[in-house]
This record gives sequence, C-alpha cells and structure tokens, in this order.
Amino acid sequence: MVLPRVPYRSLCRFRCVSRSWRALCSDRRVLRRSPQTLSGFFCHSRDARRRGSVCHSRDGHLLVFRNLSGRGRPLIDPCLPFLRQRGYRSVTLIHCCNGILLCSAHRERPPSPAEYIVCDPATEEIWAVLPVPASHGDQRDSNICLCFDPAIVPSYFAVFVKPSESGGVEVYSSETGRWASLLSECGHLGFAGDDLGYVFFNGTLHLSAYYSSLIVTLDTKRQTWGEIPMPEDNKPAAIGLSQGRLHLVCIDYDNDWQLSVWVLEEYASGQWTLKHTADFPGLLGTPRRIPTEIYQSVAIHPEYNLVFFIGGEERSWSLMSYDMDTRKVQHISSLESRRYLPCLPYVPCFVKWSSDGH
Repeated sequence: MVLPRVPYRSLCRFRCVSRSWRALCSDRRVLRRSPQTLSGFFCHSRDARRRGSVCHSRDGHLLVFRNLSGRGRPLIDPCLPFLRQRGYRSVTLIHCCNGILLCSAHRERPPSPAEYIVCDPATEEIWAVLPVPASHGDQRDSNICLCFDPAIVPSYFAVFVKPSESGGVEVYSSETGRWASLLSECGHLGFAGDDLGYVFFNGTLHLSAYYSSLIVTLDTKRQTWGEIPMPEDNKPAAIGLSQGRLHLVCIDYDNDWQLSVWVLEEYASGQWTLKHTADFPGLLGTPRRIPTEIYQSVAIHPEYNLVFFIGGEERSWSLMSYDMDTRKVQHISSLESRRYLPCLPYVPCFVKWSSDGH
C-alpha cells in the first residue's frame, strides 16, 4: 500500500479530496506506519481576541501552531479542543517531546486542583493525568520537562524536574505511576530554564549546564548520572538530536555573533567535531549585528542540516531556518511578539499507547 509511505503533512492535504479520502487518510493503521518528521512549531500569540483558545504558553500568551512550510491551516489545532471536551480549561503547554505534550490544566467543576496532563494532539488521546506535588507552586515552571522516546519503549514516559541548588530532583515514571525523589550533586551548575537546554534520547536526559562546560546526563531507567564535556568550553544556545547524533548550536555573542554547530561523533569517548561555522549577521544580509536585534536558536531538524531560529528587531520577530548545505536563510513565519518566547518543535506521534505499560 502506498499511503503508509506518505509523510503526515501530505496525508493531511489528501483529506480534502473527498470524504472517502478523508476516512482513508485518517485511518490509525495508516498513520502509525506513515513516516513522521518535523511538521511545525508551537508558538505564541499576543492577540487576546482569538476565540475558543483555552490553551496558553507558559508565559500566559495564547498558543498558536506554525506549519514548517509557513502556509496553510495548522496541522494541529493549538486550542487542543479534545482537552476542553473532557472538562479541562486554562490549559498551559509546558513541554513537547517527540510529539507528546505535557500540559497543566484545571477542570471546570470545583474543586479544581491543577493537574498535569500527558497527551497526544495528533490522536487526541490523553495518556495520563498526573498528580501535582505540593512543592510545585507554579505549574508553568520551565524546569519541568517531559521525557519520551517512541523508538525505545513506546509505553514509557517520565516527567523530570531539573535539579535545584539544594540537589533535589523529582521524577515521575509511567511505570510506577508516582513521583520519586532523587539526589544530585549537580544542582549548583545551573540548568537552562527553557526548552533549549535539554534533549532526551536512548533513555537518557541530556541537560546543558550554565555554569560549567558540561552536558549532564541522567539515565531515567537506572537513575544514574553522567557528564559529557562540551567542546572548547562552548556554552551552547541549544542542544538537539539530528541524524541520530547529539548536536550543539552555538552563537558566540562576544565574537560578532559567529554561528557554530558541533556534533558528538563518539558518544562513549565524548569526541566532538566542528560541523559548520558561519557569520550570522552575514547570513541575514547585514554587515554586522544591529544592536536592537536579538536571535535565539530554537531547534535543529531531526533529519536534515537545518537549524531554526527566532528573532529580529524589536517589532519584527520571525521564525526562520538556516540550511547549512546551501548557507541560505529562509523566513518561515512572522511571530506576534516583541520579545523572546519559546517555540517548541513538533513531530507527530501515532504510537499505540497502553496505559498499563505493555
């Protein structure tokens, strides 16, 4: 059959052909076999007039979804209506990992304590509802991240609270169904308080440290810690997984915004290779950086040599991509904000979830 070989974005377009095509292209058996790749980004909007939106980003802005092409209707409804249909309101998107969302929400009927929701927007399934520990005063805390890798164990996920200076760490495992406390001696290193400072693959969470040229690792199964030295004391603006290997995307703010991309060639030995360098202001067509401009790397494509950035001048922020092969920058979408807010990359996930972990 041809359809299972067609990317998800193409299947979404084919649904418009007819009712029979819509049914065929929405078949779960077809979707689960369809190759998935980066489809777009969850972004934010300052437009409070958007009707029906109950889902927000952590900073309180309304959530929007930008297709990677920058055109057409959003592939994912950013309002997450399936959560509202299940009685949730004031939904806040906290993290997105390999197509699965971690949200914080309240039910409409009192009493209405906050709950963590792990869900799949592509299939509109709620995988789990987690209790919120009393220590989590603000559920929008960016130190909370979701760990999920469908290539390893599709029925396993974990919610991780990054180490504090006291060394306290909290982990929720779908296997145990409860929170557990871990001790760590790396809380003093400081960790990125956004979605650019961590990546999860091979069952291991990777965290970039602010105050040390290290990537701290946590095996979520064995609950063991490790370290990977960064190349030449670089502190990356973003870490990500591309073509099966860990990458660092660095912007040297002290050296006229020079861009460098590193790849971890040998995971066991910690051997890094400088993959690409570029003059970032030159890529944008300017001889040097304009003082009012701000740029931030937000993702690296999981399959291609593409790096994604947001930024620009104060009143004209954009989401854009940079092709390391052609050395060209492409505008994807304008953003409705004058300051930096995270954009979360989204890859559709159609794995069959089993609540009993099997």
